[in-house]
Amino acid sequence: MRTHIPTTDLKELFRNKYHTSEVIRSQIAEIKEKASSNVIKEPLKSCVVKFYGKVIDCSFEKTLKIVTKRLFLKGKLDNFRTIREDSLVEANITATLTEDESRSSIIR
Repeated sequence: MRTHIPTTDLKELFRNKYHTSEVIRSQIAEIKEKASSNVIKEPLKSCVVKFYGKVIDCSFEKTLKIVTKRLFLKGKLDNFRTIREDSLVEANITATLTEDESRSSIIR
């Protein structure tokens, strides 16, 4: 059974703490399909992404892994570290420019 919610934005799901794997996967699949033709031609680049917010156990880290695994064709999540005192998750990502733009439209 596939869940499809076309009007729901992923950022809203994250804000409302309603981010089931199936909803995220279905929306990421749509974004990935749109960007796939451009991604194949582009070179990879490395970037560091910082996420600020309340870090609760490892739920955000798991969500970050799901998003990068499903969203990127050539790109990957190299590593990440959590700094609980500063409420910060820092991720090193290697991806094409199109993938990075897709990621930044989902997670800001």
